[in-house]
Amino acid sequence: MLNRKEIKKNSKSRLKKHYKLFFLVMVLAALIGTSFTAPLDEWHFLLNNVKADGEPIGLSRISSIGTDEAYDVFKDIINGNIANGKIKTIERTKENQKNKKVIMGVELGYNRGVLAGAVNSITSGAWYITAYNAIKNLAGSPGIATSIFILLSLLLIALFYIFIEETFRVAMNRVYLEGQFYDVIHINKLVFILKVKKWINVSLGLLLKNIFMFLWIFTIVGPIIKFFSYSMVPYILAENPGVKPLQAIRLSKNMMKGHKWELFKFELSFIGWDLLGYITLGLTDIFFTYNYKECALAEYYAYVRACAKENAVEGCELLKDDYLFELAPLDVVIKAYEDIDDIEDELNEAVDVEYTGVKGFFANVFGVVLHYDENEKRHNDIVEKRAKLRIYRDEVNGLSYPSRLYPVHAKEKISKLETMHYLRRYSLESLIVVFFVLSIVGWLWEVSLHLVADGEFVNRGVNHGPWLPIYGSGVVLIVLVLNKFRDKPWLEFITAVVLCGVVEYFTSWLMEMTKGGVKWWDYTGYFLNINGRVCAEGLLVFGIGGICAVYLLVPLIDNLVRKINPTALTVACIVLIAAFAADTVYSQYYPNTGKGITDYDNAYVIEHNIDVGRVDRS
Repeated sequence: MLNRKEIKKNSKSRLKKHYKLFFLVMVLAALIGTSFTAPLDEWHFLLNNVKADGEPIGLSRISSIGTDEAYDVFKDIINGNIANGKIKTIERTKENQKNKKVIMGVELGYNRGVLAGAVNSITSGAWYITAYNAIKNLAGSPGIATSIFILLSLLLIALFYIFIEETFRVAMNRVYLEGQFYDVIHINKLVFILKVKKWINVSLGLLLKNIFMFLWIFTIVGPIIKFFSYSMVPYILAENPGVKPLQAIRLSKNMMKGHKWELFKFELSFIGWDLLGYITLGLTDIFFTYNYKECALAEYYAYVRACAKENAVEGCELLKDDYLFELAPLDVVIKAYEDIDDIEDELNEAVDVEYTGVKGFFANVFGVVLHYDENEKRHNDIVEKRAKLRIYRDEVNGLSYPSRLYPVHAKEKISKLETMHYLRRYSLESLIVVFFVLSIVGWLWEVSLHLVADGEFVNRGVNHGPWLPIYGSGVVLIVLVLNKFRDKPWLEFITAVVLCGVVEYFTSWLMEMTKGGVKWWDYTGYFLNINGRVCAEGLLVFGIGGICAVYLLVPLIDNLVRKINPTALTVACIVLIAAFAADTVYSQYYPNTGKGITDYDNAYVIEHNIDVGRVDRS
């Protein structure tokens, strides 16, 4: 018999234990649109009444079809009022560019940049007009274009809803299910459906469930009854994503026989928390109630599952991931992880190199050594095995779900990402090569962008050579300064964004102070910029780029560097440093202020009459 008090008590305990992870999952689900979106209407009201410089911020509410303004354009296209829709997008775009909002130095602008262009296109509905024009050019008829546009829009919305929003709920349920029994949960559980290659199967199962629910709306009481009858489908797929769609639906119906009214009363028991959420404009929902409910529903699924097993409900043999709800027998675990003793013995016998003094300080704090040799190769192997052993020990000791016993797998699949190859120390020569490779790549990237967009060569950077040191130095700084965070990717990303933002802001300020007041880059007009020195778009690129560099690109470069003859590598590093030093000294007295530097950005601000303070307009 259901014991609501016991389930709720356990749910609060689970939530307290995994609060940070569950909160992160909730935020991701809200951003995707899977769940937890109810407070957005209240926030929309608040944000449109918060004033900046005496004017409302006026942020647009996001719906499944876009913003309110974009939806108006969408309706104009469907109704055949294409010209009216175009006028609305132009007016909205001009309004965005004209009404610059600044809050505590942070600009909510929509004038320049890829991110600003995307935001402006979405909020104004311009992307609907662009899509319609593309279809019309292909179809050759406005009428046919409108019909195709409507069908494609509905198809894309449906595909996103089923394959992204709904399927993420199954991944989310997996996290909550593991959290009810285990103390340690890894964030990679959110992509477990991809790892077992069952994404399509899960999506089809949810699609079939939604089709059935749609058909039941043509009956009187069908939608209410079937809502509870099909409610276990996402949990069944979370436990066993290999279950066939129709089997999952039938099993959910069989499991919920005699439990539908029970579940209704169980969910109704949260009404007090729901009312508190309305009173607090969703704050209590976000910080407590939503995750509390999800934990409780995961506990409820475990209860219904146990009842189904006890009563031998038809199809319950598909619920075969028993170790989600109970500890695996010790002998089974030992057999599955019989190699970890060998790994531990190897680690105990391995002799890791220990540096002292200045060399030890740089090796331990920044993860850098003078040369890569046999000692460093041995150290990297030891670090990799230690990381794997920690995960295996958690699983053997019952702290974490035993991934090797997951019934979908015939045996554990070892991926390159599991080798933890990024937890290495880098040689000085390797870091020098990384600096120059990424500085040159950054220069090529920016030159290519302007060459494609404007059809002209733009020599980016203060120096005259083909390198942008901000790219190379940024990545090297992330590798060195954030060495201690490398085993926590989410923390590495956050600290990378902060570090790059601080470096870029003060580099801009220092160069302006020492170069006669000239701004060498200016983000005025970019979405969420701070005094034109840094912007959200740039920091996001630096953060994502930094993560890609730390976990993929830099280890790859380091692998290649290790294959180079040591003498040739040393000579190449000396030549590169000498060339860069000469360029830097020369540029100190004769900086690159030619075409593509200050005049390129200033052409824009002059054309659009933007006040950016002291800017060289010569």
